[in-house]
Amino acid sequence: MKKIVIHGGRPLKGEVTINGAKNSVVALIPAVILADDIVTLDGVPDISDVDSLIDIMIAMGASVTRSEDSLTIDPRGIQNVPMPYGKINSLRASYYFYGSLLGRYGEATVGLPGGCDLGPRPIDLHLKAFEAMGTLLSNVEPSTVANANKQSFTKNQQLILDNKALFMPNGTWVVGEMAKAPRAEGFKWAMTAAPAIEKGGKRYVYSFFEHIWVPKESKNQAAAKEFLSFLYSDKAAEIFAKYNAAQPIQGVTAKLPEELKALYKVVDEVDGVINGNFVATKPVEGVSMKDTLYGQIDSVASGQKTIAEWQKSVEEVSQKLKAAVQ
Repeated sequence: MKKIVIHGGRPLKGEVTINGAKNSVVALIPAVILADDIVTLDGVPDISDVDSLIDIMIAMGASVTRSEDSLTIDPRGIQNVPMPYGKINSLRASYYFYGSLLGRYGEATVGLPGGCDLGPRPIDLHLKAFEAMGTLLSNVEPSTVANANKQSFTKNQQLILDNKALFMPNGTWVVGEMAKAPRAEGFKWAMTAAPAIEKGGKRYVYSFFEHIWVPKESKNQAAAKEFLSFLYSDKAAEIFAKYNAAQPIQGVTAKLPEELKALYKVVDEVDGVINGNFVATKPVEGVSMKDTLYGQIDSVASGQKTIAEWQKSVEEVSQKLKAAVQ
């Protein structure tokens, strides 16, 4: 058995080159399947798993060039080749091909992972994730894009106008954006409140304020404060309404165009409006409200985390951030 004998007590000096992490590169190489152009990876370690992954990529039709610790992959010739046996069974990281092939082709035939015999290492989390995603997708209008973007976000909005969807990733400005778009016969805009927490309970709509800050050392602070007050006046509300925008002031619904009234009248029909707010805090190491509040939703949807666990983690992060409020 090989061994390394270290005689200590002497200062170390010199240079050493740190290779890229093995666990990172074995995920990045299969991920290249999703790219539509040439990808270059640097700092690639010289290990057997990388050799196996290169062989698999070449077998699928990719062009691969290796120069020292640099790896260049052209995925444009890749075909969805079934891989039930062979190299795919020689490494643990073969499960990364599941997601890449499913993402590009919608289906995949990939053998079970192999690797070192270190006891049971189940992949149930991967399978549960695919099952959860499949369940969600089975309830989605087939032509819906996953996320709104500048190329196709209007497609989501058109689904609303065609009476094929109830929700869209957009705001109330959609009324103006889609004013001239075709729509289903009898279509009308509407907005509903979030469901009550308990049966027969109160219902609320949720909103938030945009913040405008007046720097402490700025000049003309009095004029700035006067302008901020004007933004929430009846006169300003009338100006905003001409451009399909609503200010959070009492009676604003009456000032809006008819189609926008249909959206905002929900404010007058519920038990109240909950307005979110922004508060500045000092940085707290290892704490991110965004990651905790939104990033864990996937875990809740897939069953890896319960709603109670999610709520508890949000409360814990909230307390840490509360202590750091400036």
